[in-house]
Amino acid sequence: MNKLTALLVCIFVFCNYASVYEAEYEAGLNMIVEKTTEPELLNPTSYSLIYKKNITLDNKKAVKSRVNKIRDETEDYQWTEELIENKYHRLVGTKTIKDKAIKLLLIYYKVNDSYQLEMAKEIKGQEIKSNDTLQLNEVDNKMKKEGYTPYYAIKGTVNKTIDRTKISEALQDAFGAKTIDTASDEGFYTVSAASPYLGKGIKVKGEDMNLNITIRNSADGKADVTVGYPIILIEH
Repeated sequence: MNKLTALLVCIFVFCNYASVYEAEYEAGLNMIVEKTTEPELLNPTSYSLIYKKNITLDNKKAVKSRVNKIRDETEDYQWTEELIENKYHRLVGTKTIKDKAIKLLLIYYKVNDSYQLEMAKEIKGQEIKSNDTLQLNEVDNKMKKEGYTPYYAIKGTVNKTIDRTKISEALQDAFGAKTIDTASDEGFYTVSAASPYLGKGIKVKGEDMNLNITIRNSADGKADVTVGYPIILIEH
C-alpha cells in the first residue's frame, strides 16, 4: 500500500464511518470487556482504543496553531511529519508506556475556503488487567468529555473446532444483540449487530449498529476473533 492510498484509507475511516452518525456513545470500556469475556469462549490477547475528533478551522494559521499546541503538550512523543500529494499534511506521534503503545494522528488539508483537521488517539495493549481498568477508564472519560468519539476493539482467540456462527451467536447473546447484517468467505466471518447494552452507533439498514464481530481462521488451529464497538476500525 503506497502512502497516498494509506492516507486516503485513514481519511475514509475518519470522515466516512464516524461522521455518518456522530452520537454521544454511552457504552463504557468496562461493559465491552465484561460482555466480551462473559461467554468464556474467548481468550483475550489484545485491545485497541481509538478516539476520533474532526474540526473545521478558518485558515492555515489556525490549523498550525492548533497542531503546534498539541505537539507542545506531547513533547515526550516521537513525531514524524510528511506532505502527501502536496495537499495532505500527516503528523504521527508515538510513545510507549510499559506494555501500552500510544499513537496520535493528525491530518489536515484545505477544503474550499477552510481547513479540515482530523485528530485521533490510539491506545494499544495486551489483555486488559484489573489494575489497568481504572487508568484506561480515566483516559476514556477524559477523551469523551473533550468531544472525541470512542471506538473499542478486543481481540482474542477461540478453539477453531467451534463453528464460527456459534462463536458469534455466543458473543451476541452476551450483548443481547440482534443481527443486522453478516458477510463471509472462506476462513472469514463478520456480523454487524445492535445491542441494548451499548450506546448509539452508526446507521446500517435503518438500525443503530453498535457491535461488530469478526472471526478469521488462523494457521495455529485457532480462530482469531475481534469484537468492536461500534465498528472495528483496526485491521482484523
